[in-house]
Amino acid sequence: MVAIDDPVIIDSVVRRIVSISRNIDKHSCFNIDGWTVRLSLDGYYRIYKTIDGRTESLYLGKSLDFKKARRKIARKEKELNIFF
Repeated sequence: MVAIDDPVIIDSVVRRIVSISRNIDKHSCFNIDGWTVRLSLDGYYRIYKTIDGRTESLYLGKSLDFKKARRKIARKEKELNIFF
């Protein structure tokens, strides 16, 4: 019989909860100017948007810089002749 107040069980439960919350935070996504920002499993940020049935993507790098992302988005939208 295992007691609920056993330190080994408490430690393993806490480690599991921390691990799950880190995975949720690490792989969450959000938008910048209508493009979805995603931190991939390899640790690099990329942004995605579906335009006319095709998924366009841009590489941002290891760190997320909003100014850099907006510059790349503007350049890509100009290249594709789309304006939102």
